[in-house]
Amino acid sequence: MKILGVRVDNYNLDETLNLVKGYLTDNRQHLIATVNPEMVVLAQKDLTFREVLNATDLNLPDGFGVILASWFLGDKLKERITGVDFVWQICALAEKLDKSVYLLGGQVKVGEAAAAKISKNFPRLKIFSGGNDCQPTDPAIIQDLSAKKPHIILAAFGHGRQEKWLAENLPRLPFVDIGLGVGGAFDFIAGKIKRAPKFLRQLGLEWLWRLILQPWRWQRILTATGRFSWLVVKARFLNN
Repeated sequence: MKILGVRVDNYNLDETLNLVKGYLTDNRQHLIATVNPEMVVLAQKDLTFREVLNATDLNLPDGFGVILASWFLGDKLKERITGVDFVWQICALAEKLDKSVYLLGGQVKVGEAAAAKISKNFPRLKIFSGGNDCQPTDPAIIQDLSAKKPHIILAAFGHGRQEKWLAENLPRLPFVDIGLGVGGAFDFIAGKIKRAPKFLRQLGLEWLWRLILQPWRWQRILTATGRFSWLVVKARFLNN
């Protein structure tokens, strides 16, 4: 289905993992995005970003607001699949299939800590961390990727930039099977930011948890809640 012009694919976790398993074995490149309300709002004004999102192979419904919007718009999505949880899932799959993973972007200590945490859970997984504290345009990123030749890139340049970077650069990296934008997932995996308790996640109140921990994010949280909600209501009632 499309939410405010952005495609969101309707698969549960098992169906998604079966798709991804195919992506890792079909000798083609695939771009995956984890769509949340902030990304949908950004795509309203950044048409290039919207085009990238609508051209991916798979768009996962990440934010709880995306699930609620699908219900409100009359086409209920099966399941929320968060970027943080999906990183663990794809790493588990990569270990089974003997595929390597590259954590791209984020802060140096965070990227390295996230790689160490993943490696501890999946000791047979070949994992790299690089491009930390770099601008996406830094040529050293492509050089390092070309040297290590990972099968999966988990890119953490922030939503919008990471998806556009992957769409532009995957053709230059023919050894990569999957490029996935993961936003701030490394922060959670590394333990820099504590995830909301499970009951808050189930209630869709992670935004409140983030506001408590990081009050300076209020503008982003307002975008992800207020602005997105208004646009969905407008699409439901005022555009018909």
